[in-house]
Amino acid sequence: FTSVLGPSHPNTGVMYNSMGQLYADQAGDAAKAVECFTKGLEIKRLTMSESHPSLLTSYQNLTEQYEKLGDYTKVIELRQKKLDIRVTYLDEHHATLEAL
Repeated sequence: FTSVLGPSHPNTGVMYNSMGQLYADQAGDAAKAVECFTKGLEIKRLTMSESHPSLLTSYQNLTEQYEKLGDYTKVIELRQKKLDIRVTYLDEHHATLEAL
């Protein structure tokens, strides 16, 4: 798909995310899922700010895989990024933030 759309096309990022889901859910390969989710995230970041709410799903996907891999330093880093985005876009007393 990268040969048709190019390596940084938004739909290429969507395909990387879809592949990441397959590796995570069907193949049980968290390391390969991280690789795909990371590529998808990198493509999203080309067209969005670091605090864009659309990045939340990508960070969540990566968080879940790093938890499976036992890399809790990375899990904490990603959860902080998610929190920073949510605080930027939601009131600090919003129920979503309280659940974190």
